Amino acid sequence: MDLLGRNLAQVKAEQSGIPRETVMRVAVKAISILEEVHSRKYIHGDVKPENLLLGSNDPNEPLLFLVDFGLAARWEYGTGSHVEYNQQLGFSGGTVRYASVNAHLGRTLSRRDDLESLAYSLAFLLQEKLPWQGKYGERKEEEHFFVSKEKAETPPGSLFASYPEFTKFFGYAVNLGFDEEPDYKNCKSFFQERIGVNDSQMDSRDDHCPLTKQLRTGRPAAQWVTVYDPWLPTKQRCHYNVPEEFLPQFIARDKEQKLFISSVASCDGKWALIADAGTGFQSQVYHISPEFLPKEWIETQWGNRFYITAVAGSREGKSLVVMSRGNKHSKQEYVDSNLFPSSWVDKNLKANYVVTSMATSRGRWAVVMSVDSTITEQVIELDFAFPSEGVRRRWAAGYHITAVAATMEQVAVVMSKLRPRALKKGESGRQVVQRSSSFPINRIREQQDKDFYVASVCYGRTAS
Repeated sequence: MDLLGRNLAQVKAEQSGIPRETVMRVAVKAISILEEVHSRKYIHGDVKPENLLLGSNDPNEPLLFLVDFGLAARWEYGTGSHVEYNQQLGFSGGTVRYASVNAHLGRTLSRRDDLESLAYSLAFLLQEKLPWQGKYGERKEEEHFFVSKEKAETPPGSLFASYPEFTKFFGYAVNLGFDEEPDYKNCKSFFQERIGVNDSQMDSRDDHCPLTKQLRTGRPAAQWVTVYDPWLPTKQRCHYNVPEEFLPQFIARDKEQKLFISSVASCDGKWALIADAGTGFQSQVYHISPEFLPKEWIETQWGNRFYITAVAGSREGKSLVVMSRGNKHSKQEYVDSNLFPSSWVDKNLKANYVVTSMATSRGRWAVVMSVDSTITEQVIELDFAFPSEGVRRRWAAGYHITAVAATMEQVAVVMSKLRPRALKKGESGRQVVQRSSSFPINRIREQQDKDFYVASVCYGRTAS
């Protein structure tokens, strides 16, 4: 067995930092090591300075070793097919400080995540500390939320200020697709073309490798998310920018025309309502509450055999709760939480409950779970931006968006497999999702002309 030198965390501590050019050489060597590991159909799963060891105690020694494969996993099993994408609420594994955002969100890890962890490791070697060091909560869930939020909101140029070669590498790593093969040669070239060049020349060089795509920019943005289902022609009405005092008037008018509320949302203190003739509801009640969720009123309506079918919260802390008869629910529970209640949702999914409604208010989450015989399987895509890649993969696997909600920090998309008889007339399972900065009334009308109707709508964080 070879006797290796110190790990890079020890070197940094002993030298009070590592020169930029040395870190660039480390980057090139580490990328080559990961290329070799990945060529053997494995990912390391825990890339960090403590697992990168020198071949001797000389920090300028060109040999570098990656150790501790205890969390290594297959990305391909020799079949020629990449492992399947999945997201299970919770931490996928690794070291919190260096784990990828995907790991914090519970996604299946792939080659891109090793590169993202390497980027955080390089940032640690260059700087006194990482922006998220010292972010703790009372519970592990809170710590993961704070750290992953900080990572998701840190632009590549901010993490590596004045280091363009590292900025390019980090930007490349976090914008890779789940099963995309990294261009290791290109990654190494970011650093190789600058090794041996003095700092003043480095900083004045042109960027010859611009990113061709930007999936994660670190710039938060809020938008409307509208989900459409294809139905046979039906009557659907949309109201938006409705002040609270006018809600009863709009709801009563729709009720006269036998239109029941199917979705509600709030933005800037006003409300949006979707009402249509195809809900299958027999009767409906609603309550505008000065608190996020009116517990006593909800429990009273449960006693009257009404179940929550739509709910929304406002930035003022109010809520609009709609409860209906004639739906497929037989039991129901809900929770109000300051973070997305991953553990509670997971526990109830195992008890044969499924998420049927969600709402947010002032950063809080309300999640409603029901016993619903129309849903056979369910997964949740949770992210700091709209999870386009996950949604597309779930659609391809036969899932259907059944609920969506967002705070100003995160967005959750609930996707379900439905029994064929649970689909509305004319509904094929094919869906359309649109995002917009203002309520998309014109887009809604365009989609209705194509016989696509609003299934759910929300306003909140959708871009990063």
